[in-house]
Amino acid sequence: MATPATGDADGAAAASPPPDRILETLAARGRRRHPDSNTVAVLAPEECDRVPMCERGVTLVFLQRMVVELTRLNRHDADAGQFLNGMHTTSSATDWQEFDRARDEYCGKACTLHTGTSFVEACVEAGLTRDPDTGEPYFGRMDTFVSYTWRGEGITLANLVAAVEATLVADPGVADPAAAACFVDVFVCAQHRGVRPGSGTCPNATDVGKFEEVVDACARLVLYATPITQPKALSRVWCLFELMSAMKRDRPVLIALSAKDRAELRRLLLEDFDRLVAMFTTIKSENAEATVFKDDQGNVVKDDKAMIFGWIERDLGAAGFRELDQMVAGGMRGWLAATAKALVKAEEEG
Repeated sequence: MATPATGDADGAAAASPPPDRILETLAARGRRRHPDSNTVAVLAPEECDRVPMCERGVTLVFLQRMVVELTRLNRHDADAGQFLNGMHTTSSATDWQEFDRARDEYCGKACTLHTGTSFVEACVEAGLTRDPDTGEPYFGRMDTFVSYTWRGEGITLANLVAAVEATLVADPGVADPAAAACFVDVFVCAQHRGVRPGSGTCPNATDVGKFEEVVDACARLVLYATPITQPKALSRVWCLFELMSAMKRDRPVLIALSAKDRAELRRLLLEDFDRLVAMFTTIKSENAEATVFKDDQGNVVKDDKAMIFGWIERDLGAAGFRELDQMVAGGMRGWLAATAKALVKAEEEG
C-alpha cells in the first residue's frame, strides 16, 4: 500500500491520546495542524500522492474498533450520516451544510479537516494502520463491497458492522473473514470537496468516479437489507445501481441482516412466504430515492439521482429501469430460495 509520510513533529507525545483511540487521535491532530477553520478542509493532495482507492479497504478489526470507539464516546447509536457530519445532524439532504467541527470534533469530516482526504488516508497518515492489541491490519486491498443506506430506522454503524461480520463469517465462500477488506464509503471516500488547483479536480468527485474500479476489484457485494419487511436499501437508487453492477459482473450478493431481522425472516419464511417474495421482487427502481444537495439559495449543487439514472440508461439502454427491476428481483428470488432451503434443512436436522 502506498502511504503518505507519517509522524507529527508538532505536539508533545505525552499529550497524544492512547494508540487505540483513532477518533481522539485524529481530532487532536486536526486541531493542531488545521486550527484556522472548523468547516473548510485543507486541499487534498493530488491523486499520485494519495493511497490508491482499492488499497483503502477496511477490515473487520478496524470496523470493530470503530464501534468500540463510538460506544466509548457515547454515540453507539450513530448512523453513517451522523458519524460523518456530526451527531447533531438528522438528514442527508442538509447534514453536509450543518457540519461544523465546533459542534462535533469527533465526526469523520472533523477528523479529516487537516488532510482533506478519506478517513482511511487520515489514519494511514497518522500511522494508525494496525490494531494495537493484536497487530492485525486495519486496511487492505478491497474484496468486499458493502452496500447500505446511511440513515433509517434501526440503521446504525454498529448494527451495520455486526450484520456484515455475521454474514462474512457464515458464508462458506469467504475463506478468511478476518482478511476481508471492505468498501464502506464513509471511510474510504474523501468527503471534503475543495478543488485542487493542479488538476482542477474535487477529491470527493474523483473517489465517486472510481466506482467501476472498485466493483471490478471486489469478489462479492454485501447488501444490508434492513428492516427485512421493507429493506431501505432497495428504495435507494445508489444501492440498486450497486446491486446491478455486481450482478452484471456475476459477483455473489450476500444479504446482511441484524439479529432481529434474521428472526423475522425465519418467521416469514415459515408463515408468510408469499408476502416475503412480493416484498423483495416488486422493485420499482424508477421510483427509488437519492439525495439532491442544494445550497442556501435552493440551487442544486449535486443530484445523485440524475447522475445514477444516467448511468443506468448508459449501461442497460432505454428500458434500463425495467431490466434493472427484473435483474434485482431475480437475484432476490434466488437468495430467498437458498435461504428457505437452508432453513428447511436446519429444521430437519434440529
